[in-house]
Amino acid sequence: MFENLYKKIDLHGEYSGSAEVMIKEFITDSYNYGDKTVRIIHGISGGTLKNLTHKILKNDKRVESFKLEMGNPGATIVNLKQKNK
Repeated sequence: MFENLYKKIDLHGEYSGSAEVMIKEFITDSYNYGDKTVRIIHGISGGTLKNLTHKILKNDKRVESFKLEMGNPGATIVNLKQKNK
């Protein structure tokens, strides 16, 4: 549905440790670049990567809000705060 609308990262096949680093770097890069909305694809099997993703986003002050993508519980749409200039 939102496949080409937002910058994205795909975590399929990643372990929690590497996924955590990838998510944090992706948010940092997206925030610094000025992206307003990004997409994190974590998949749905087991929920480990989804739960990790949501935990990281919940604790990141640069994240304004996030929610599962409508119609696709294997991806999360993230709204970032705008960087102060």
